[in-house]
Amino acid sequence: MTAAPTTVPYTPNIGDIFRCSWGYDQTNVDYYEVVSVSASRKTVHVLKVGAKFVSQGGPAGNRVRPVAGSYLEEWVREPTEDDPFASVKKVPAPARKLIQIGYQGQPYIKAYSFANAYLWEGTDDYETDIMFGH
Repeated sequence: MTAAPTTVPYTPNIGDIFRCSWGYDQTNVDYYEVVSVSASRKTVHVLKVGAKFVSQGGPAGNRVRPVAGSYLEEWVREPTEDDPFASVKKVPAPARKLIQIGYQGQPYIKAYSFANAYLWEGTDDYETDIMFGH
């Protein structure tokens, strides 16, 4: 009988990055930065951060890594008297996420209903090039 892997409990810290790699016929990578930690250390608040190109990772892909502090903005409707359809770009409110531990001891948060974001290990990640599906 094989012993279960031993793990050190994870304690989240502000600035930790989680990565979510997902896709069917292309690989997308999303990064989330921890911006606050609850007193119980069981939940965190995260904001999505941008990625930077590092190198070409193959004929149809690139190597990317997160850029801490580069919080992604989204368009939010803010109607005014002059323009009832006005929108502005804003950083969304941080999302509250429960820290969970995977089968092999790796910490993760739920990024989407279909994908988890695992603690980023500091290595460059493969992502499909924009010319091939994004």
